[in-house]
Amino acid sequence: MRVKLIVVTAVLMIAGIAEAGLSKTAREWRRGPEKFIMSDEEERAWKALPSDAEAARFIDLFWARRDPTAGTPRNEFREEFLQRVRFAEGSFTEKRTRGSLTERGQVYILLGPPEAGTSEAMTMKGHEGMSGASARHAENVVWTWPREVAVSLGVPKLFATFNQVVGTDMFTRDTKFGQFSNVSAVAIQKNIVNPDLTAVPEWALRVSDEVFSGAPAPPPGKAEALGRIGRLVLMSDFNSLNLEADSDPLALLQPMTEFAPESDLAYVLEYCENLGQLKVETKINDMAATSELMPAPMKAVAGCGAVPGVLSLSGFNRGSYELRITTIEPNGGRLTTKQAFRIK
Repeated sequence: MRVKLIVVTAVLMIAGIAEAGLSKTAREWRRGPEKFIMSDEEERAWKALPSDAEAARFIDLFWARRDPTAGTPRNEFREEFLQRVRFAEGSFTEKRTRGSLTERGQVYILLGPPEAGTSEAMTMKGHEGMSGASARHAENVVWTWPREVAVSLGVPKLFATFNQVVGTDMFTRDTKFGQFSNVSAVAIQKNIVNPDLTAVPEWALRVSDEVFSGAPAPPPGKAEALGRIGRLVLMSDFNSLNLEADSDPLALLQPMTEFAPESDLAYVLEYCENLGQLKVETKINDMAATSELMPAPMKAVAGCGAVPGVLSLSGFNRGSYELRITTIEPNGGRLTTKQAFRIK
């Protein structure tokens, strides 16, 4: 035990020396969710930085190398990164650990929203001789991504498994089941679309100004939403939805609150006053999905459109659940609504 303590102490001392010339603000940036998208090469470069001025140049270059529209005033990659961080903060927080710094947060931030997720209860058996009452329960959560995402990262399929630490709200990634360890380095490198940049270009965002000013720009979602969420109707299919009806098409539907196991849950969300492109995040427990679409106009409801969607209930046990839908406008404005339902 003493030898281990000495080794750990030595490692901490080396880490401290590596960042000796940097302020606490700079060191905290490196320990934030940005660390999950940093390459090994960038990691080594960061450790060699002698001052905050060099750290500022590093940060601006870090984001410029990932900007998919070089030469424009926007960095869409960073916008998407901040959206994922915000979602992780609100969904994966564990005790005192920010959601974006948990293992689920790491996977979500790097790989993006999974296509589907399943959750099932697991019984954790006690030691031999313990009573049945001593057995404890935990959750096993599996995320999967579309095949095209997997293939783009060099694997035929892509999923990640998380196991709940019994008696806590913490989840750890199961390294024996899933491909995250195999694709993480590829995903990090894939994000660097301007690898030849070695100096900060004039068009790059000066993110370092936000980092060192002490007043960072508000995360996406703080912008005021331009649209408005209306009704949310759950149903089993879309056969009864007629957007060309002469009367309110949503009023003609038969809303459902109970669904059969292994069935599909269809929904239509009413969105008004801003019928442009939307990003739509849907979530049931730990199952999350994201899509982009434009609300479909409804003939009889001026100024409002329909946002349809279908979610598979495969893998969910009987019980009560909540569908949560968040719309995200191009300016970052967010609106959320929810609807309870049961699997009977």
